[in-house]
Amino acid sequence: MRRIYVGNISYELKEDSIRAAFAPFGPIKSINMSWDPTTQKHKGFAFVEYEIPEGAQLALEQMNGALMGGRNIKVGRPSNMPQAQQVIDEAQEEAKSFNCIYVASIHPDLSEEDIKSVFEVFGPILYCKLAQSTSVHLHKGYGFIEYANKQAMDQAIASMNLFDLGGQLLRVGRSITPSNVVY
Repeated sequence: MRRIYVGNISYELKEDSIRAAFAPFGPIKSINMSWDPTTQKHKGFAFVEYEIPEGAQLALEQMNGALMGGRNIKVGRPSNMPQAQQVIDEAQEEAKSFNCIYVASIHPDLSEEDIKSVFEVFGPILYCKLAQSTSVHLHKGYGFIEYANKQAMDQAIASMNLFDLGGQLLRVGRSITPSNVVY
């Protein structure tokens, strides 16, 4: 659920370009690119693994068909994991029973209170939590917000995805992790 396939990558692009393009969706655990020993270039595809499933889901939804290095990249689930889609579908169905959103690309200087004050204009918030880093008083750049109702959640997603907050474009989507696991 945390891994995505990225294809049709320009041979001129390196791993750091892939990382820069996909990092706004959440913390990346690893990037694997296959290399051709003869040409000393990658084979035009990569696998990006996120720390959490929401990062992978948002990247899949928002990066498929995006222009990178002069090519429209293809983003999808790895073909060797057909069973993953069923698990993802089940998780998304279960997620419909709560009104939780995932927010990524949060500026390091912003606090939970800052995020809560920005997002509460859409409706009452039951819970707002940023993922804490191992560094003291820092967060990992993403978090979860649970609203009291679906309408507030839907408005927050529609209004805040790609919203510039603190000089960074937020990435916002529905959480697919059950709320009791998230917190």
